[in-house]
Amino acid sequence: MTLFSTVVLYFALMAFGGWLLELVFRSFQQRKLVNPGFLRGPFVPVYGFGAVGIYLLTLLFPFEKWGVWAWLFVILMPSVVEYIGGWFTEVFFHLKLWDYSHMPLNLHGKICLLFSAIWGVLAVVTVLWIQPWALHLLDGLSLEWRWLLTGWVSMYLIVDFWFSARMYQRYVQWVSHLKENLTMLQDRMVIPFSSLQETQRYFRQLFEPLYAFPELGKQLQNSMKDFPEFLREFVKRFLPRE
Repeated sequence: MTLFSTVVLYFALMAFGGWLLELVFRSFQQRKLVNPGFLRGPFVPVYGFGAVGIYLLTLLFPFEKWGVWAWLFVILMPSVVEYIGGWFTEVFFHLKLWDYSHMPLNLHGKICLLFSAIWGVLAVVTVLWIQPWALHLLDGLSLEWRWLLTGWVSMYLIVDFWFSARMYQRYVQWVSHLKENLTMLQDRMVIPFSSLQETQRYFRQLFEPLYAFPELGKQLQNSMKDFPEFLREFVKRFLPRE
């Protein structure tokens, strides 16, 4: 049971750290404050899963026994998690959140050599410095606080995943009926300005996932290339900057 609470809290801690990292990167890239990642809250699950995977590997394959093989498993773990994450969102949400097809030495567009090398370096840094610090921090918690935080974090992540999944499903449904939706938009653009404001607010909420995953914006623009220019320009106002 102690391992369970450690895994949950370590996942949350590292997912939050990944969120901070992505927040800085995405906000700088888009020149505005952007909430990164799949979830709506301050967590990026892929970092949490990667860190937990590395932690479990260090338990199953201790370095003093496995040596180079243990380090190889650790370095490859983030890329395995990234590939599974890409596969999961494509199969269950019909979304390609990132695409490395234009990068050299990529595998199905889900992972590529360059980013795998970056994740490998981060994995080594995690094992040497971040993981010991994080586990020491968690070990300092009393039993009561450990289980209280484990329960709260578990419930929060489940609820966040539920609402985030619905947000992405709403976007997928809108895109699947793209022609019909843009035809309705054309009719709305001749009604009073207050209704136009409501339309703008609707699009900002609808396109929220595109700021965390700019690849979705590129896919959307490709889907709209045959539509009238004024409709494409209107929608483009809400897309992330390239």
